[in-house]
Amino acid sequence: MRISTGDWVATYLNIKSNLCHLSAGNGELLQKAANAEFEVLVTMDSNMVHQQNIDRYAIAVIALRAPSNRLGDTRPLMPALLAVLPQVKPGTVTFLPETA
Repeated sequence: MRISTGDWVATYLNIKSNLCHLSAGNGELLQKAANAEFEVLVTMDSNMVHQQNIDRYAIAVIALRAPSNRLGDTRPLMPALLAVLPQVKPGTVTFLPETA
């Protein structure tokens, strides 16, 4: 899997325009993303992994642990995110950083 900035922007816009609805639950979002053949869902919602049975979805989930979703808080996690992306497997959850 090769990731570039353009890929991130295109993927984000695709998810926002085609998948996400404010009323959609996490399970619906995971299913829609998997059906759209996304390989990975990156989220700030660490609770999602405890509320959903992730292994039943054909998508990997990466949960970012940061004080907020602001760029200044998430930017330090990007090198680790880019490093782990090629290694994640469908139906698994990865936390970044690994320990809170």
